[in-house]
Order: sequence, then structure tokens, then C-alpha cells
Amino acid sequence: MTEDEAYLWELSQYQQHFNNGHKEDALHSLTLRIMREMDGEDRQYMAIFCRSQMLYQLGRYRESIDDVDRVLTRWPSMPEAHEMRARSYERSDLLERALQDWNNSINFRRGQISSLPPSEETERLNGLLCEALCERAALNSKLGDHEKVLRDVNLVLQMGRNGSSVNGKALKLRSEAYNQLGRSEDAVSDLSDVFASLKPLRASVTKEDDLLAVCFRRRRLLVCSLFIRLSNGSMTEANWVRIQSNTFRNWSNIRLKNRNLEIKDLRTDLRDGVLLINLAEVLTQETMPKHTAKPKMRSQYLDNMNICLTFFRKHDLKLVNIDIVDGNHKIILGLLWTIILKYQIASSPAEGESKGARKDLLEWCQKTGDSTIGNFGADWHSGKAILSIIEGMSPGHLPPNHEQMTPLERAQWASSFAEKELHIPPILSPEDFIDDNVDEQSVMTYLALFKAYDPNVIAAEKAKEEERERNAREEAARKEKEAAEKSAREEEERLAAERAAKLEADKAASGTSAPRSEVEVAAGSIDIQARDHSGNRITHGNDPFEVYFTRTVSVSETHTESHTFEQDTLSHTFYWTQPGDNARVGGAYNNWQLVPMERDSTGRWTLTVHGLKPRTLYRFKYNIDGEWKVDPEQPVDETELVDGRPVKNNAIGLGNAPEGHRTETVETTEKKPLTTQVKVKDHGDGTYSAQYEENVEEPIISVKLHGEEVGGGPFKPRDDLPHHTTSSAHVTDNTVHVQARTPRGNPANTDGHRFTAQVAQSGKSEEIPLTPRENGNLEGNFAIPDPSRESEVRILLAGKPIHTHHVPAQKPQADPGSSTFVVDHNSVTVHSLSRDGRPAESHGNFTAKVTQAGRETSVPLNHDGDAVYRGHLQLDPSEDAQVQVYHADQLVRTHNLNASQPKATDGSISAEANHSGVSVQAKTKDGKPAVHSEEHLTAVLENNGEETRIPLRSTGGGNYHGNYNVPEVEDFSVKILHEGRPVKQIDVEATKVEASQDHTDTSVDGGKVNVHAKGKKGRPAPESNFSAEFVQGEKVHPITLKHEGEGKFGGEFEGDDTKDGKVNIYHDGKLFKSHDVAATRQPEPVREPEPAKQPEPEAVRQPEPEPAKQPETEPAKQPEPETVRQIEPEPVKEEPKKAHPTQSQVFVEENNSIRVVARDAQGSGVMEQQTFTARCRSNDGTHTDVPLTFNQDGTYAGNFVPFAEGATVVEILLNDDVIKSHTITPPPAPTPVLVPDIVVAPAVIVPEISVTETKTESTSSYKADSKVNSQNSFSVRPALPRTSSFAASSYGDQYSKYQVDNVKQRLPFTLYVYYPEGKIESFTVAGGKAGELDSPVVWTSETSSLIAPKLQRMVPTTTNQILLYNHKTGLTSSLPVVPGRRQIAPQTHTVKETAYRRWKHIVPIDVDGSPHVIYHDKDGETQLRRLNKTDFEVVAKSRWSDGYERIVPVEIEGRSALLLYDNHRRKADIGYVDKDCKLQVINTINNVDKKWKHIVALTPGYVLFHQKKTGQGSIFKIDADTLVEVHQIKGEKRTFTQCEFIAQNRQVVLFDAKTGTAQFYDWSIDEKKLTPAFSVSGWKGAKYVAVGY
Repeated sequence: MTEDEAYLWELSQYQQHFNNGHKEDALHSLTLRIMREMDGEDRQYMAIFCRSQMLYQLGRYRESIDDVDRVLTRWPSMPEAHEMRARSYERSDLLERALQDWNNSINFRRGQISSLPPSEETERLNGLLCEALCERAALNSKLGDHEKVLRDVNLVLQMGRNGSSVNGKALKLRSEAYNQLGRSEDAVSDLSDVFASLKPLRASVTKEDDLLAVCFRRRRLLVCSLFIRLSNGSMTEANWVRIQSNTFRNWSNIRLKNRNLEIKDLRTDLRDGVLLINLAEVLTQETMPKHTAKPKMRSQYLDNMNICLTFFRKHDLKLVNIDIVDGNHKIILGLLWTIILKYQIASSPAEGESKGARKDLLEWCQKTGDSTIGNFGADWHSGKAILSIIEGMSPGHLPPNHEQMTPLERAQWASSFAEKELHIPPILSPEDFIDDNVDEQSVMTYLALFKAYDPNVIAAEKAKEEERERNAREEAARKEKEAAEKSAREEEERLAAERAAKLEADKAASGTSAPRSEVEVAAGSIDIQARDHSGNRITHGNDPFEVYFTRTVSVSETHTESHTFEQDTLSHTFYWTQPGDNARVGGAYNNWQLVPMERDSTGRWTLTVHGLKPRTLYRFKYNIDGEWKVDPEQPVDETELVDGRPVKNNAIGLGNAPEGHRTETVETTEKKPLTTQVKVKDHGDGTYSAQYEENVEEPIISVKLHGEEVGGGPFKPRDDLPHHTTSSAHVTDNTVHVQARTPRGNPANTDGHRFTAQVAQSGKSEEIPLTPRENGNLEGNFAIPDPSRESEVRILLAGKPIHTHHVPAQKPQADPGSSTFVVDHNSVTVHSLSRDGRPAESHGNFTAKVTQAGRETSVPLNHDGDAVYRGHLQLDPSEDAQVQVYHADQLVRTHNLNASQPKATDGSISAEANHSGVSVQAKTKDGKPAVHSEEHLTAVLENNGEETRIPLRSTGGGNYHGNYNVPEVEDFSVKILHEGRPVKQIDVEATKVEASQDHTDTSVDGGKVNVHAKGKKGRPAPESNFSAEFVQGEKVHPITLKHEGEGKFGGEFEGDDTKDGKVNIYHDGKLFKSHDVAATRQPEPVREPEPAKQPEPEAVRQPEPEPAKQPETEPAKQPEPETVRQIEPEPVKEEPKKAHPTQSQVFVEENNSIRVVARDAQGSGVMEQQTFTARCRSNDGTHTDVPLTFNQDGTYAGNFVPFAEGATVVEILLNDDVIKSHTITPPPAPTPVLVPDIVVAPAVIVPEISVTETKTESTSSYKADSKVNSQNSFSVRPALPRTSSFAASSYGDQYSKYQVDNVKQRLPFTLYVYYPEGKIESFTVAGGKAGELDSPVVWTSETSSLIAPKLQRMVPTTTNQILLYNHKTGLTSSLPVVPGRRQIAPQTHTVKETAYRRWKHIVPIDVDGSPHVIYHDKDGETQLRRLNKTDFEVVAKSRWSDGYERIVPVEIEGRSALLLYDNHRRKADIGYVDKDCKLQVINTINNVDKKWKHIVALTPGYVLFHQKKTGQGSIFKIDADTLVEVHQIKGEKRTFTQCEFIAQNRQVVLFDAKTGTAQFYDWSIDEKKLTPAFSVSGWKGAKYVAVGY
């Protein structure tokens, strides 16, 4: 099974679940499945189309149309979708739209058929086309366009599908069209054809409904629709069986309800015959013969079934028992239909001659409801027919918006109303009622309940049901009450026994006597004095005194009384649903007396009236808020005339009334004593008190101890005792006065008074003794413990306060001498104290002033609570200050504050400068280092008339340093400014004097050249590079100049003194000066030799400059005169320079390159080409030659490949003699990590580019097409890189290695391209060639489940991992790759974010020499993580700035650092990250343009900034202190969404995700610019690109 077939099967399960009756569950589950599918996928639209069918079957046509609209956006030519929408439009009465969709469906069907050859598939499509044509014809018939009906029907009949259900339907439609067009004969002919196609069904048609007779007799085509529908197979058997089974089961359960029996499954529950027997007894009201009540065997099942069927046969029902016992579903449905037809649907004899059950029910429907109802099928699907039935049975109750309702909403309202108001149970659900597949039997069964509706019978049954329920509730309540009373009695007896035992035990243990103890009861209060058996006072507490308070209360009790109404009376409930705040009703039934109505929980006003006469018209009206009103939704009568004019009233006409019952609640009131226990307060000294409610008539107080009455109680309150409401007190000076009064205001008895007084201060209190006086008065004197503090005097009666007197504290006065003062650089604090050291408030009396640098400023002192006053100082930390505090304008304290950050004094600043920087040492006036002068000190460099400001940075200890770079040959000066004032100037002379042409003296004297090199200021220039030559004629004689000290150079030359010449003096290879040299003598004339004579030897020797070298010749061999001219004196010709083996310089670089600089014996460069060669030699003697290239500047270069095994000796030769050898030892190979058949290790590669790779068992060989080197073949040693950043360092002129832990590794050269659907393409781009991008390796979710759709980040790391991040799911996954192989390793890591956060930046970085990853979000939350074997370990957390738009790893001074770009603040921070995730910002570059979109690090020290749309960018040189622009880029105006740098081949990739194109540029570190290389345009739909291993 394919995936699509499996998915279609799964959708069919949802549909089957829906068809089995679990409609809402299936719809909900399918909706959830749709939400889980990816947006835009075909599967999602398949599921949406399935849901549209369910919504259609539920009658939710608008929602079905919405779903189909979505499907058609995906598949606009899908005929099934157009057909589904057409049916929904038709049910929504949007016939024109439905017709358009049928037209579209037919056109698409024809297109499908025309594109296929004849086959079974085309036959199937032809059948579907015919059905669509019939549907369009039926719709045109509704629209009245009968000509189009004939056109479509004739097309169907011409296609020759004889005997099919479509043919019958077509004939029926054509017959109807003929009939409407007046062509009766043609209509009858078609009906004959219809009848011929229905002959197989004729056996099941009753005689009364003979189809042919009906067709010919009445020519009613409507009757044919039933049989055509049965024959065309439009009803799915599973649906009609399910609907009919549910309907018949519900109908049967209604009949069995009174016996508490229920059928759950018709196929199994009726097999034993018990439920069927009970149903027969209920229907016939007869008792069945003896049968097996609990059968267990099949024979018993058959016996019960025979008894039941024999019983039914007596009532003219013929049934088969075996099929029922065997659970034949359709036979059971037939049995129940026979029973329902006889006992529910059949006409009663009272209604006249029988016309057939079906016809009788149909006529009742037409009479009661819509007269156009003609069947029990399609006419009911809109829901309007059932509403007409309800309107006919109960007028005025239809909802006002029923015309706008959907069919399902109409059916739901009708079902709910019928159940609540008409008491008709919903045996057929609203969804099934409007279903196209519902069968007639189910609809007829449900409608038969409406026909059988009798309000009198319903009322009687309802009353009986209520009576049964009431009796059951009363019986249950009675039993529950008896059980509760019995349980309560038993519990009370048990508790009483426990209390009695405890009282006896407590009484025996206690020494307190209840009879001897005293009780005093006043109004509202009770006092107890415990005494022992001898009458002595008890002085301890813990006696369990209990106080009970008894009063008389009125108790209301309710009970219900049942009343039986007299025979022939009815009840009616009036209701008002319109707005109104006060509703009453009155009518003819009570002589128009208005009676208030009550509002129920739904907000409806109701009133039930009893005793109304049956068959009587009662007129009534509502009185709403004082105004008479008629409810238009209830029946209205206008037959009453007043003054000859009709008057509108609401009216009710009632039918027969059965015997009714009514229950009423009767309330009675009587007075009963109520006793409550009062809480007793134990004072711990043998006295106790309690409070009880006052103003109670005849209260009785009972005090008990161990169950005995105390003090001869119970007690009534005494009327001569003082009461707290009428007694009073006051305080004068130090005396308390109390007036004790009774509740009636009379002087109270103060003997043994219960008044107490106390003075309270600081949480402590002291008693004030009170002495009784005359007339119920008491007095007492007191003293305040501490007059300086607040205190209270309290007077209480029996613990209740009757007066509280506040005594204020005497305020202490502030004393400046006792107050304390605290002064620091930030604030002034005054603690205001009195002479005795107490806080003394002194608002406004204390003031302060501060004097600094001659300026005096007032300091406001604010009250800080508890007599503390504080003022804040704003001081210059570099200046001394004086603070003065005043009290009442008198100076009370002076504080001198030294500067917290003293600045340097001008005279204590010293400085030193050289050509690379200036150092300044600053001291304060007391000679200490001025460590806070960075902002005040500045250096100014003056050079060649220009001034440059040099910032000074503190290096600690009062030392400051500034960097610059001035050539050593220049003089300059540095000024030191302090607060803008010049305090020091340093003049720096050149350390290297460059010879000046104006000041250098040269001369030529008698064959000697003299040069006295001097600088601009006349100082000797001994390091100058001078050379000279003597030119005479066409000959040039080099002159060697030797330094003779103090900048003097000299050299000699020889020439022909008979000729003029010139001496040229050069400085650094450039002509410096020239001197003309004149001939010193005339040349000798040339003599012609005589033929016979030998020339004189002197004549030959005379012109020779060196006689010793003149060859001796014999006279006979004397040369010709021309020969003499050839050997006449000439300047000595200088021999060509030769490279010296020891002076020449040889460099063997770590990148396997050789560089040779040729020099002669004096160390001068040799420009002529020499014979330099090189070779590599192994330990076993094998050697390979290394060609060296002459660069025309005296240098030679070449590259070599070390041997794979053992050491490699590199030898450089001059004229075949070895002048230098260099041994290279390979690094130890780390242990490779193995994956099946793959070595998980990148190659340590010498050249910078690899294009093709050949796998072997032990090594890999690569062919290189290098951008720097020529083509070579070389082998590769496996190695495990542990790099932490792709910003590699360069070695020599090569850039093909990356060094970590002294092991050189190749840079990453794999380009990954990610697509949102969950696909990654990987390319090897080691060679930087376009052809490398033709053969990608594709990874999908099948390759690894981690490659998911819609990832937000793809971050390759240097640990051979690719981090895949999805912020929607919070997952960060690690995808390991085999470096250089474009393969996925088996180990994977997946971590779900514990604190869900959307990470803005995920950046690999090296921290303390090991690889980490920085996670940074938009709020500044930052985490430093390390990838372990099982998870991403969070090493540390921190908070950085939240404004960083770009975070880029760079290399600063050989360390991994970060460039953090904030475009809003227009700045860039450069900093390092430590292991605590702290960002150490070493420099902040301000005023950075905010336009940059892409930032990427190039080779170390260079960063590319690029805009998104303009094509413009800049390359900056970056170090710890500066960010300097070195090159501007002006490219094509286009949008680039991403920028990456491929370090392996020095290429920049600019990627445009919208168009799928990428532009590659070559980066030249020498020229500091980017050059277009090539472009790629085949990545349409890709979202990201990334560079990794």
C-alpha cells in the first residue's frame, strides 16, 4: 500500500466513524488532523474535502461550501469538488450558483474522458458524467427551463446506459418536462418505460400503490419518485440501516420505559425474546402466557420467540422466529416496522374507511402542515415541512427567523420544541431527519408520534409521571430521614455516655466546687469566681466552666400539602418573553383581576393558573409596567366588541382535563427556646468572664462545671449592676473619674465593682487603683512613667473599654552639641538629638552649605524620619571641598573633604616619546599618581605642519600611553595638553637619517668618487644605500662605493683618459647626482706599420694600462692595425654578479613553499638569473625535484609536497651545491573516529583547493586545481580537526591551512543549502569553480529525522556539527557530518529548550581554546553552551545589550573575538568572551553607519560590511583599537538575503532567497578588494546557505 493509499484509507475510517453515528466526534477528530497537516500539502486538502462531505450531511452547507472553496484553490478542475459545492448551494437555495458548478463539473468530466483511451475507467467516467447531467437537468427543472432539461436527458439516453438507475431517473425527468410543456402522450410513454424498469420491485408494492395504475390513472409523476429512488441505488445501505435501526430502537424504548427496560442493540437484545414479549404486553395491554424470564440456552430463546410470535399472530402479524434468534438485522427491522405500522401508524376505525397507513399519514401531514407535502423523503429535507406541522399543531411558536435558518437549524429547533412543549421524544435525530439517505419508514415513525399527539393524554401521562416521581422522592426522603434519625440517636447516646464518664473523672480530679463558686450576671456580661469546697478563692485557672445562654425565638417550619383538583379542570401557564420590569396578567377566568407574574431562571415572566374549564375560550391580556399589552407571538382573538368595535385580546381554548394533582408548601411559626454556648475567657487567676447578646427579652444564663450548676444557677441579669453603654469616664490631670450607671441610667452598685483602669506606654501597662465614691462614682490617681513618650489611660468595665484618654509626649528639644553629623562625598546626614540623647525633631532648623573651587552652594536637608535629616552632595571628584552645617543660622560643624579623584597638576606631568608612541606620567599636587586624568590628558602630534590628536589610555599607576606611527626618517614633536592647556612638548629627531640631495656632497677627483651623505639638517646619513657607475662611450663600468665612516662613501674607477666620461651616483637605485669627467690627454695618432717591419713592442704596449698583461708576439705575427685598435685601452668590464651560497637567503615556509633571495658576496641583490634548484629527499634515499621559478626581481619561489611516510628533507642548491637543507617531520596522526565504512576525519591538505576525491582504504588522494599553485597530485593524511572558528590565520602566501594545538587543518569547504520543505543540498566548493555546484548530495527527513521543515537556523560548527534550530518547537538539534564526505554521522543530539525562547543569534566561538556556541536573544539574554555527548550543556549565562543586530566571530591579535553591531545606536563593539559568558568590550567604534545588513569576517584583520538592496558595501581593516575602511564596493542593485565567506578558497557568497541566485566573489588580500567570479541561479525556493565541513 502506498502512502497516499494509506492516507485515503485513514480518511475512510473517519467517514465510517461518522456514518456509525459518532458525527461530532468524527468531525472534531478530522479537524484536528487537518490542523496537524502541513499547510499547502495535498494531504491537507484531501482531508478538507472529506470534512466538506461530513458538513454537508450534517446540513452545515455554508461551512461545507467554505471547505470546498479551499479545495478548489488547490485543484480548480476537480469535478467532485464542484459537485459537492453545487449540492450545498442547492440546499441553500442558491440555485444559480449551483447550476454554474454543475456546468463546471460536466466540462471537466468531458475533458477527463477525451484524454483517455476506451477502457473500464472511461466507462466509469461516462457513468459519472451521466449522473452529473441528470443533476443539472433536475436543477433546470426547478428553475423552469424545461428545454434544457430535455437537452441533458436526451444526452444521457443517447449514451446508451440501458437498465441503469440513471436511465430511469432520466426518463422520469423527461416525462416531467414533457408534462410541463403540454406533451402528455410523450410523458405517458416515458412513464411506461419507467414502469418497465421497475418491474423487479413491483412485488414489494401494495395493491393500493400500484405504480402503473397511478401513472396511467392520475399521471402523477410524484408517486414514481419513491421507486426510482429505490432502484437507482442512491441510498447507501449502511446509512439507511443505521438510521432505521436507531429510530426503531428509540421508538421501542419509549414503550418499554415504564418497565425500566432498554434495548441497546437490536441484533442482540431481542434474540432471547424477553424484551419482545415485554413490548408486546405494553402494546396490547395483555399478559403474555408463561415464558422463561431469564433464558440462557438457544432452545429457551426459541420457546420465548414462539410464544411471542404466536401472540402476535393472534393480532394478524406474521413473523419468522429463527432469523430473529440468529440476529438477522433486516428481519428484525422488518418485524419492528410491522409492529410500528400496526400499533403506531395505522388509522383508527373512528376516522372512517381506511385509506392505507402511508396515505392516511400523508394526508394528515398535508392537512396539519404544508398542503404541498407529497412524500416522506425529499420534501422534508429542507426542514420547512416539519415547521409547518408544528405551526399547525401549536400556532404562533415558530422562531421569527425560521426562513433564514439552515435545514439543520430548522430540524434542531423542531426536535427541541417537540420534545419540550409537545412531549414528543426525538426518536429521529435532526441530522438524520434531513439526511438524503433517511428512509421513509423512519420519517413516518417519527411523524406518527406528532399525529398521535393529544394534549389531554400528554397532560394525564405527565401528571401520573410526576405523581410517581413525587411518591418515589417522598419514600426515599422518608427512609433517609429515618436512617439519619436513628444514626443521630445512636451517636448522641454514645457521646452522652462519653461526656458523663469524662465529667466524673474531671470532677474527681478538680479541687473547684461548683456549688461554692460565685456567678455575677449583668446585662451582656458574666463574671465567675472559682472557689474550693471550703469556700476559699481559687487563684489558678484551667477549670472547664461552661456558660449557656437561653433566649426565646420564633421558628418557622414548612411542609407540603397535596391537593387534588376536581374532575374536568385544567391548568395553564401564562408567559411573557417581551421586555418589561413588572409583569401582571388578568382575564375572563378571574374577572380581569391583575395577578403578579414571577421571573424564572431564563428571564421569562410566568404564572400558572389552575381550575380552568375545558373546551372554554378564555380571553386575557398582560399588564407590563402599568400598560395593557397583547403578545403577538401567542394566539390573538378579535371577536369581542366594545362600543361596536373589535378589541384584540390573547386567547386560549382548552381541551378535556384529566384528574390533576397539586402540592403546596405551608409555613407555620411558633416560639421556642434557643440555647447557645458562650465562649468563656480564663484570666488565669481563678476568675472567668463571658459575653452574651444584649437587648434580649428574658435571657437565662446557666453556668456549669463538670456538669453541675455553678452558684445555684440558672441566673437572670441583675438590674443594679453597671453597664458599659450607660457608664462613662473621663481624665483630668492625673486623676481618673468613673460614673457607674445601670442600663436604665441610675447610679449602679459599686460594691465589688468590675471597673479597671490602667496607663499604657511602649507596650507596657500599669494598673490604676479605683476607689468607690458616692452615687456610683469611682476615682483613681496615676502618674505617667516617661513624660517624653506618648501614653494612654484606659478605663474598662468587665474587660470592655468605656473610655480611652490619649496623653501626648512632651517633645524633646534639639541640641546641636549633642547631635551627630556624618559627611562624605555623597551626602550630609544630621541625627538631631536632645541633651539626654533622645531624637529631637527640628524641622527647618538645620541647614548646610558646600564650598568648592571658590563657589558656595546651599544643600537642602530633607527629613528622613526619626529626627534624621539628609542632604545629597554633587561634588567635582577632582576638587577639594568644605561642608558647613548650621543650626538656627549658627555654624555648628565644619568638614573638609579631599578630592576623591584628584587630578594632575601641570608641573607634575612628565612625558617621553618615540616614533611609535608617547608615554605620560601624571601626579597630583601631593606627589601621588594621578589615576583619574584620562579625560583631561591629550597628546597632539605635529609633523610636516600637520597636527593629529592622539588619545591617551590609562595603563595604571598614573601612566598614560598613546600610539601612532611616524617614519624613522622624520623629525616631529608631541605636545601634551592638560585640560586643553599645553604643559609639555617633546621634540623627537629621526633615528634613521635619509640622505638629502640638497645637503649631500659628492665629488669626483682623479678616478675617485667621494660621497658625504647628509640629511636635511646636515646630519650624517651612514645607512644610505649609494652606488655609482662610470660611463664612457657605450661602456658602463660599475663603481663599488665603500662606507668610510660618518656617512662618507668612496670608490675608484679607471678609464680611457683620452676620452670624456660621466660618473652617475645612485641612491636606492635612483639617480642621485652626475659628474662629467673630461679627458686628461690627447690620444696618440695611429701609425701605419711598414709591411716588412715588425712594429715596436712599445707601440703595442703603450696603450696597455697593465704592461704585465700585454702578450708577447713574434714580429712575423704582428697583428693588423685594426687589431691594435681592438685592444686599445678600454674601461675594465665588470663581470656579472654571482649569487653567494652563504649570503643568499633561503626560506622554507610552513605552508610547504620555498622562497630564495639571491645576494652576492657583499650582500647586494643579484638581479641576473642564477642556477638555483631544489629537491625533496626521504629517509630511504628517494628524492623528487622541486622546480623554482625566477621572478625577475632576484627572488625564486616554488612549492613542494612532503612524503607521506617519515621525515622529508628539503635541499636548496646553487650550481648543484647544497646551500641549505630543512627537515619536515609530519605531526602524529590522531586516532580516527569510525563510522560504518567511513573514516570520520577531515584531511590535512597542503594545497588550498580540492575538487575530485578518490577513496582508498588507508589514504585519500586529491587532484587540485589551485587558485594559487599549479596542478599537483598529492596524498592526504587523516586528521581530526578541533577548530573553534572558521576565521583562520594565513601562513606565508598560502591560505589552505588552519592551525589548532599546533596541528594544521584544512578550512571548511562544504556549502549547505537549506529548503523550507525540509531538504539540505551539500556542495564541495574547495576549488572555487562553478562546475563544483552541479552535483549536490541531497539530505531529507528520510536521511535524518532531524532535518525538519521550516527551520529558523542552520549553523555549522567547527566540531563537525550542524546545529538545526526551530523556534516554534523549541528544539535545537545537532546533526553530525563526516567532514569532506558530505555524509551524516550516526550520532545525533536533540535538546528541547527548557525555558522556551526565540534565539536571535546562534554563533560558534572559541573560548579558552575549546569550541563553544553563543545563544543570544532579542532581550539580551545570553547563554554560553558546549556540545556534550548527550546534550548542549549551558556553561554560563549572562545579559548583554539587547540592541545587537549582528554578532560576527572575528580574529583580534590572534584570539577569537566578537564584532557586535548595533545599528540603532550606530556603534560596533569589539570584545572577548570568557568562560563565565561575560563580554569584555575592548573597544567601541562609534558613528558606524546604520545601513549595514550583512557583516562577515574575511581573512584575519578584514571584515566585509554589505547592504541588503543597493549592492554597496565596504571592506574594513579591524584591530583592537580601530575599524578603518580600506575599500568600497559598488555592485548591482539587487536584494541579497545572506552573505557567507568560504575561507578555503577566499570567496564571498551573496545569496538571494527570493530568486534562488547566488553571486560568488574572489577576495584578494593583496589588493584588498572583491572580484566577481561566477553566479548560480538554480536554488529557487532555498532559504539559507551555510559553510561548514
